[in-house]
Amino acid sequence: MGCAVSTIIGVMWCRKGCNAAELAGEFAYFPPSPPSYQLTRGPRGQLAITLNEFYFQARHAASLTRAEAEVMELRTHNDVRIPAFFFSYPGAKVTILYSHSNAVDCGFLYRYFAALSPRLGVNV
Repeated sequence: MGCAVSTIIGVMWCRKGCNAAELAGEFAYFPPSPPSYQLTRGPRGQLAITLNEFYFQARHAASLTRAEAEVMELRTHNDVRIPAFFFSYPGAKVTILYSHSNAVDCGFLYRYFAALSPRLGVNV
């Protein structure tokens, strides 16, 4: 059994270009399937989020989408696109910046931040 596991890890190591960080990533996070949300572009190129009804009740998902988070994509130096949501609260003097770990799907955090912003009177 140990030999088979060692062989599998060796093959995965080679497939990831002998990069320890890439290999560790294979074990650290398994994205949900289907994804918890989808980003779409409007007619003027603006991004919008649609929560997946598989995880959220249909009527609840629709009301959450109306929470009107500003959706954007941040780009890394390697041109990797990272989705970001901004919940604006009128007159807020404080903004909470939340950076989740790699093992979190930000679609599952959407409801939490949609409720947190008005409750605390802050931007998130």
